[in-house]
Amino acid sequence: MHGQIASAMLGMSGNAQFTQRTHNSVLFVNPLMAMYFTVTVEGLAARHLYLPPLEGTQTIRQITGIIGGFREALAVRRTPKQFPH
Repeated sequence: MHGQIASAMLGMSGNAQFTQRTHNSVLFVNPLMAMYFTVTVEGLAARHLYLPPLEGTQTIRQITGIIGGFREALAVRRTPKQFPH
């Protein structure tokens, strides 16, 4: 687990090998792992770009619409990848 967090903090994700010990295995590094121990809820919420529009939502359909609209408005989006688990 420590190798995965270290890899994530270096900006690695996916099958990222941080040590020689894991070189023959698939080691999935979630890009959010670096945040697990380095953020506070208050700090994260302060930077949340679509939190204000979500404030009055009541249904999953409303939430999905707001997040979808936000994503569509982005100039550049990452290519979606399926998590291996």
